[in-house]
Amino acid sequence: MPFDFRKAEKEYYSPLEKPQLMIIPSMRFAAICGSGKPDDSNPSYIQADSLLYDFSCFLRGFSRLPVEISDSYNYTLPPLELMYFRNEEKKTLWTLLRRIPDFFMKEDINTMRQLYEKKTGNSTEKIVILTHSDGMCIQMGHCKKTGKTSAYGKMEEYALSFGVRPDVSAKRSLHEIFLPQRGKDWPKTILRLPVS
Repeated sequence: MPFDFRKAEKEYYSPLEKPQLMIIPSMRFAAICGSGKPDDSNPSYIQADSLLYDFSCFLRGFSRLPVEISDSYNYTLPPLELMYFRNEEKKTLWTLLRRIPDFFMKEDINTMRQLYEKKTGNSTEKIVILTHSDGMCIQMGHCKKTGKTSAYGKMEEYALSFGVRPDVSAKRSLHEIFLPQRGKDWPKTILRLPVS
């Protein structure tokens, strides 16, 4: 069975109905940064989403390519994630992310970039590999029925009840994880609110 981040790390990928205080460890991602509205009304966001998905699928298919990667294993495609922050100029800066396994070394990624660009003709210049930790945060799930504004309100109230406060900045952005559609109350999103 392929390794599944969502099943192996259920506590980090569960769309909880009630807020929960959590500490999220460091994780590795393939990511693309951009600005403007982080949704389908923004062409640069759509392009980033498409490129990241395509490259992540290519990485996942490494076993079918002429590369040798130590201690590797097959894995399922992780969900799309989004971090965003509004700066002092009221401009929204965002980062789209997808998890990658730790067995990919820098040299492996560079080789995969070259193979991908040769096969597709697409540049991977905008894709960065980064390690990120949300640290202490409030996590909660929501679907379109409940709405994000209501969910974040509940998360802030929950944070204050623990004696902590929202701590959103350029280094500690709001974080959303988009889970695949399944059932009548989906799609669901995991929200993370940084606190300190």
